[in-house]
Amino acid sequence: MTDLVKQIKKALFLLRLPAYTGKREFNDQLLDQHREDAYALVHQQMFGFR
Repeated sequence: MTDLVKQIKKALFLLRLPAYTGKREFNDQLLDQHREDAYALVHQQMFGFR
């Protein structure tokens, strides 16, 4: 019974792994754009639209 449980746990763990494990390139420009958008949204919510 314990071997079956181990096999099930191993199979479930493998299902959680991302399908693509290659190195992803970091996009600084996209991060900066999202940061600026979030900053603008926070200020619009705090101080209202001007």
